[in-house]
Formats: sequence, structure tokens, C-alpha cells
Amino acid sequence: IKRTVIDSLEAVKQKLATDTISLGKKLRESISDYNFEISKLVSLEKELDKKSALVDSLNKDLDTKQVKLTELTKMINDNKSQVELLKNAIKNALTAFDNSELSVYIKDGKVYVAMEEKLLFKSGSSVLDKKGIDAVKKLADVLEKNTTIEILIEGHTDNIGQPELNWKLSSDRALSIVSVLVGNSKIDPKRITASGRGMYQPIADNTTAEGRKKNRRIDIILVPKLDALYKVM
Repeated sequence: IKRTVIDSLEAVKQKLATDTISLGKKLRESISDYNFEISKLVSLEKELDKKSALVDSLNKDLDTKQVKLTELTKMINDNKSQVELLKNAIKNALTAFDNSELSVYIKDGKVYVAMEEKLLFKSGSSVLDKKGIDAVKKLADVLEKNTTIEILIEGHTDNIGQPELNWKLSSDRALSIVSVLVGNSKIDPKRITASGRGMYQPIADNTTAEGRKKNRRIDIILVPKLDALYKVM
């Protein structure tokens, strides 16, 4: 009987030892899994912190761009208003002249004053006649007050005659306009650019008399300074 009890106790002891080893192994595995999950959690928290910082940065960038967009939109609208006011001021200044001889319009954010030959010059001449001088002087009064406007003066001809002579005539006519503008106002000459385009930029068909008449013209192109806009952009 004593031996049987001892054997039974040995069996229980062996089972307990086996269970202890098994439980110890499971405990170590659980601790390892726990540590792994903790490591993953720490890594996720770091990644979350990075993404949170990125979101904050993007929000700040978005706010900055929104402010810039609002500022740019206002400046563009202000610029459009100024261009419209300039166009109207020029139209009012030139009301005494026949609309068939000149036109004032806006294109690509610029004011164009297109004057036909008959308003300014005799055929083939680069000398402004009295009516032409009067028109340019009235225009000068407006441009003198708008000091931020750049002034481009382009001479144009039809395609009759030698191209070289047409080019010279268009350049001479542009310079005649410059001479009257500068000589009868306080316009800074640095604001003015003059060029002759000859017959190479027609706006009408040169095969008709009416088309050639329209092509013989002076274009005065008024360009607002966009430095502030470029700076914002």
C-alpha cells in the first residue's frame, strides 16, 4: 500500500512538473506576444504622431494658400476695375473724334487704343496732322494721371509697297506719337516703348480697300504694372 501511494504521488508530481513546464512555456510565449504587441503599438503611436504633424503642416499650408488666393483674387479684381476705368476715361477724352476713326477696347487685361491712319496722318506721311496731334494730346492728359501704366505704341501699314519702306513708315509714325506724348505732358519716357510692325500684323483683309484702310493704323497698348500680382503668385 505504501508503495502504491508513493507511486501515485510520483505520478502527480510528474504531472505537476509537466504542467509547470507547459504553463511556463505558455507564459513566456504570452509575454513575448505582449511585448510584440506593445512594440507594434509604440510604432503605431509614432506613425500616428508623424501623420498628425503632417496634417497640421498641410492645414497651415492650406490656410496660407487660402490667404494668398484671397489676396490674389482681390488684386485681380482691382486690376480689372482699374483697366475698365482707364478704358472709360480714354473713351470720354476722345468723344470728339469719329468712332469710325478709332476704337478703344480691352483685350487680355490691356487697354487698346486703335487709331486709323486718316485720323493721324496723310497717306504715306509720318507727320501728325492737326487733328491727330489734338487726339494724341487728349490721350496724353489721361495717361499722365495714370502713372502705373506702361505705354506701348505700335505702327502698322497695309501690304502695298515695299516691305522695308512700310516698316520704316510704321516705325516713324510710332515715334511721331511718342514725340507728341512726351512733348505735351509729364509722362515719364521710361514708360513708353515704340515699335514699327510694318505690314506683318494685319487685322483685316489686305485684298480689299476697306481692309487695307483698317490695317493702316496706330495701336496704343496700355499695360497695367503687374509687379505686385507676380510677387503674390
